[in-house]
Amino acid sequence: MHHPGTHPELARWVAGLVARLRGELEARLGLELPSPLHVHLAPTDRHFEETVRALAGGRSPPAWAQAVAIPRAPALVIRLRGLQPAGSGSLATVLGHELAHAALWAVGPELPRWFEEGIAQWAAGERLEPLVRNRLAGMARGGTLPALQELERDFPPHAPEAQLAYQVALAFVDWLAERGGPERLRAVLGRAAAGAPFARAFEEVFGAPPRGYELVFREQLAAGFRWWVELARLEAVLALAALLAIAAFVRHRRRRRRLLAQMEQAERPPVQGGPAAREEQPQSPCPR
Repeated sequence: MHHPGTHPELARWVAGLVARLRGELEARLGLELPSPLHVHLAPTDRHFEETVRALAGGRSPPAWAQAVAIPRAPALVIRLRGLQPAGSGSLATVLGHELAHAALWAVGPELPRWFEEGIAQWAAGERLEPLVRNRLAGMARGGTLPALQELERDFPPHAPEAQLAYQVALAFVDWLAERGGPERLRAVLGRAAAGAPFARAFEEVFGAPPRGYELVFREQLAAGFRWWVELARLEAVLALAALLAIAAFVRHRRRRRRLLAQMEQAERPPVQGGPAAREEQPQSPCPR
């Protein structure tokens, strides 16, 4: 465990979490994690980038990456800034995802990127939210869902497109696990780790090539599209936009009133003399 010395309690907690996740992931994937495995906690963006470059032979991490697994080290580098308290962006989930990558090093670099990322997310317990799944279903129905062949070697470099690629990979692997069972995924990994090409290992286990399963997956995903779910999401977005517009209008009105009050005060003529001055002025004689 490597850290700059500013987070000793967190480092101890992460060390215990790594020990627990190691056993869970090895059982889920049927693969052993490398030992020793170095885990680096980077509290700042600069520390994260410098650590990754030092361990990866000068290569910089993607700007949107929360963590990186580096086989040649072997090490995991985790950016602490930006972690969420729970969910897919939590430290436990991110660490589980990267540990799964470390276990997949035993298979070698031949795995398609979509399968490796999908397996890593699935093994870490990540699942798609219903709204995200429905959005993917809408894209499958409209013919705009990225094909797995487009994600064979690498993911898009920009955050929105990369996020979509991760979601597609997880959706397909999760569908495979539901359809064929986790034991089939472990069997594919075992055959690939033994030296079989991925395509052959997949077809031997599932009985058809990945492309055949992808066609069925896309068809079933498209059939599950629910237009009212998307409509509810759009209504929520529009309602939020309306609230923001109202709040902006109220702020504008308040600023305008303050400005008008200041302008009116500036244009008002000064009072000639204060109360004391008025009291000292001589009184006109009363007529007798």
